[in-house]
Amino acid sequence: MTEYFTYFGTHLLAFFQCLILVIIEIRQMDRRHNFAIRAVSCVSIGIAFCALFAFLDKSITETLSPYLVIIFDIILYLLAIFSLFFLISQNNSTRYFIAAVVFLGKNITKAVSMITISILQLASVFPSTYLQWLIEMLAFVLSAIFIYFIFVRNFKGRTEQVSAKFTFAFVWLFIIVSLLFETSGIIISNKESQFSLFLFIAFLFYIVLMTSFFLNMMKTEESNTMISIIKQMWNEDRKQYQIQKESMDIINIKCHDLRHQIQNYRESSNPNQGVDSMMKQLESSIYIYDAVIKTGNEVLDVILSNISLRCQKKEVQLTCMVDGSSLLFMNEADTYSLFGNMLDNALEYEEKVPDSKSRFISLTVKKIKNFAHIHCENYYLPADAKDTDMKFKSTKKDTVNHGFGLKSMEQIAKKYNSQLDVIIADDMFEVDVMIPLGLENDHDKEK
Repeated sequence: MTEYFTYFGTHLLAFFQCLILVIIEIRQMDRRHNFAIRAVSCVSIGIAFCALFAFLDKSITETLSPYLVIIFDIILYLLAIFSLFFLISQNNSTRYFIAAVVFLGKNITKAVSMITISILQLASVFPSTYLQWLIEMLAFVLSAIFIYFIFVRNFKGRTEQVSAKFTFAFVWLFIIVSLLFETSGIIISNKESQFSLFLFIAFLFYIVLMTSFFLNMMKTEESNTMISIIKQMWNEDRKQYQIQKESMDIINIKCHDLRHQIQNYRESSNPNQGVDSMMKQLESSIYIYDAVIKTGNEVLDVILSNISLRCQKKEVQLTCMVDGSSLLFMNEADTYSLFGNMLDNALEYEEKVPDSKSRFISLTVKKIKNFAHIHCENYYLPADAKDTDMKFKSTKKDTVNHGFGLKSMEQIAKKYNSQLDVIIADDMFEVDVMIPLGLENDHDKEK
């Protein structure tokens, strides 16, 4: 019975290592309905699975017992992947990312503990089963800390932007190579070779390389996804600009006709109460025409006219001092994306300011020597100003498809050899861009 509980304890320790790593990863993720029941079911299956393999370990010969560990690990990996699909409602890229991190953590634990035990054995110190468990637990704590700071914190909320195919391929490549290392270790141990320590060191080195590769590929995949989304945004912005431009042209024509109608009513030789009432209704509607802003840049005219109407509706004071001619060298889609995101973000925030008298947006575009200086500012609540990271967060529910406005603006600034500066000071949220005017000829050629 003691032998059985020794095997059971060894398997249970490996199972709970995976379980704890999974909990670390999924604790802030969207959970499936009846999560508690599902979680208890997964833990129960895992414990039963450990009990079964402890019985098999006790029953089979010592020669075959080490190979049973490999089968145990394979089933444990499969159980971990199944539990991720069973417990959380994230997309597949997130599930496989978590699986990859869990398997990295578990194998780091195994490599570090086996290296430690091998060193002790070479020093003629043969640790007991309980000491081996203690060594493995300490190695696991170090591994969990490493996993938390390298993966959990760095990729929090960003795993959905990575290709599921990449994470899927990485998970299975890592599992297969890890099992090959484990099999080699068993063969070497059976031959009582002195090379087992070097094998475990090579295994740890492989894990470090795979971790580095995984991190680099994650960042590359994330960057590619971000670029793809930004390009899609630019294409959508181009279509939106055409729609708004056509709408603004229709408004201008309609307002022009209304002015003529008002003038005709006023020149009527037989004015009456009905005519006066009609004229007042037309005059109250003509404010739309006054919202059309002229800057010397057709794209900016469309953007500012649109935002002006929205500001009136939301009781936000909009102030513009814009020399649009200084930005004529910019691509129309770039101009629309840059100013559209800048003003949309400002208006979206101002809508949430409780005091309507404090809501304002100010935009300035002017030439300063050989630069076009773009400055946008809006009121920022003092309570929010304490959180300096807030300016980089999306307030929309769909953080995957939103939250790229600032990144899009940064990419456009880089395209024109400039940079985007964001400053929070004195209850103000300020965005500054200084674009060199020397690029004018180059971008004229591109257009």
